[in-house]
Amino acid sequence: MPWQFGKYNRRTFQYSFQAMEHFIKESRQLYDQIHSRAPEYWLTHSQGPIIKEKFVSQSVLIFGVAGIEALANCVLKEFSLRDKNSLPESMLSKNQRNNEIEFWRLIDKVYFLPTLCNKDFSPPAVYFKRDSTIFQKFAELIKIRNSMMHGRLSASILLIELKPGLVKEIDDDIEINNWPITGIKKDPSSFNYSSAQIAFDTISWVKGTIVKLVDAIDNNYLESEQITLISDIVETDADKAYLKSNFRDFIKPKYLKDIENDE
Repeated sequence: MPWQFGKYNRRTFQYSFQAMEHFIKESRQLYDQIHSRAPEYWLTHSQGPIIKEKFVSQSVLIFGVAGIEALANCVLKEFSLRDKNSLPESMLSKNQRNNEIEFWRLIDKVYFLPTLCNKDFSPPAVYFKRDSTIFQKFAELIKIRNSMMHGRLSASILLIELKPGLVKEIDDDIEINNWPITGIKKDPSSFNYSSAQIAFDTISWVKGTIVKLVDAIDNNYLESEQITLISDIVETDADKAYLKSNFRDFIKPKYLKDIENDE
């Protein structure tokens, strides 16, 4: 029976964006469920929906930023026409000059991506305005994601209204407790549907901008996962298990080297 080996590149950003879109819908459903009841209701009933809304809402941000990172890495790997040395030094920070692009911060990869991949050399500002509100929001969302993932401590200021007896009213709705650009509360336990919607809208804009560039280069790239044949046709009576165990004997060396370098 004839056999042949092939390879394909699983583009993880597709699944990250699907997850982001799923979780924003679920977050909205939980939000509507919570706000269909008076606040007093939740004082005597299960807090499950309130807690779940926060977890689901945080997932919108986490999967969204992960999707942009995966998309940027894939596009840079497959479509880069230039490396950092082809960019004017005045365009780069010291950190960017000293590190390969794969080790740059995500915000810098996104900012320079169109310039690195477009055949017509144009400064990054043609595509992304660093000082625009929407781009600054995205930069801040990356910081929020990092603070969640790395468990950074963040103190909050409280205003306590003292009342007779043991009753106290606590209010933490104070500007300094919020991230300055998105207005999202710094306390990750406060991240809810409203915060998730800010993240979703901003990340969708960044994604859309990159997708337009990619579509102009290859309008089939984002939809297809093309299989590349990486061996000759193998005519053998050996069973599938043997071929799978001994794949190195059949795959062409140049492809085998690429696959092993990706490990």
